[in-house]
Amino acid sequence: MIPAENGTFIGLDNAKNIQKLAAKGYVVWDKKELKCNKIHYYFGIVYCQSERGTLTAIDEIYGFKKWEIELKNPIIDFKHPYIFALTSENKLRAIDSETGINVWNKQLKISPFALNVANNNEITVLTHDKIIKLNSFELGKHKEIKLKTRIKRQELIRLTSNYYLTKEKKRCKWYTLNQDRKGEFDCSLKVNDHISIINNKLFYFEDRKLKMIDLINSKEELLKEYAAEDDGMIWFPKDYIAVQNKELTLEVTPYKPSPNYTISYQLESALTSNSVVMILQDKRSVVITGKKWKVYSEQSD
Repeated sequence: MIPAENGTFIGLDNAKNIQKLAAKGYVVWDKKELKCNKIHYYFGIVYCQSERGTLTAIDEIYGFKKWEIELKNPIIDFKHPYIFALTSENKLRAIDSETGINVWNKQLKISPFALNVANNNEITVLTHDKIIKLNSFELGKHKEIKLKTRIKRQELIRLTSNYYLTKEKKRCKWYTLNQDRKGEFDCSLKVNDHISIINNKLFYFEDRKLKMIDLINSKEELLKEYAAEDDGMIWFPKDYIAVQNKELTLEVTPYKPSPNYTISYQLESALTSNSVVMILQDKRSVVITGKKWKVYSEQSD
């Protein structure tokens, strides 16, 4: 589920049909003709990467199709007003997010498997043995950086505009993109784990502990440890952590840049490992369990 405007959500049903759901649980619109492997939501537009090798843009409010282009198994990143896509033919494409028109193509002589686009339009692509830096305004110029250590696609956990993080067995390793600094630590992180690198600090959760590593001096710090009686840890968008305790209280803490306050929500029933928790802009928590969900407001003192 992806939170959209006014407390609504964009999601896929069991048949991979994309639909918009209201907070009360009814379907606002659906697109049964689309079978989506992956969905994205950006600046009021819903994007469906379909099984038939297309990228379809859908108006978030009314559900009508804005445009559709052929794009097979792309790696995608968004920076308004463009969609940047790495294609299976090793092409880097910039697509106008409003019209679907191809703004530019660049054929790469390499086979990258990761993409990051920074706010300054600097594009980073990663291969097994090199990093390519480009700028969307000066495609003729690019910078290649040879990796000191060759990496496998399955080892990569995260790529940002300044760092990349890999895992080999039980050791995580981080490197700056210009290869001048690196570090490593014991970890059990996986690709889909909630990890953030913010202002040269790596935040991650492991063994009921929220940890931070300062990538400048390699200093590790324990930010918060959760008690064994806390029933579950749930990660969700907007950089928050939610913990359910025995008293059926959901404690929500932001961890960017540091967890300095906690908001509590009193639950009606216990969440399960399949529950999904999301935070709305008005500081309400929407807890979705199966086909039903409940909107909880901040617990009063």
